Amino acid sequence: MPPDVARAWLDTQFTELDCEPLRASGKVLTADKVLLVTQAAGAALFEDEKWAADYVRAVHAALAKPMIRVDVPAMAVTY
Repeated sequence: MPPDVARAWLDTQFTELDCEPLRASGKVLTADKVLLVTQAAGAALFEDEKWAADYVRAVHAALAKPMIRVDVPAMAVTY
């Protein structure tokens, strides 16, 4: 997935899942978007194989890192 398509996919999910920015300024970093989409998706969306595969491709392409860990309880994305 090209990076621009990945960012657009995350933007769409962020909006559709009614995610709220973490920062008072309203600025949403890509890592924040990944974290919030992951949190909002919950187990139900990850059971959808197509959605989960699109999520993995989008996160990998948007962050451009070989290994990514999204830790929702700790509210952290690490590379």
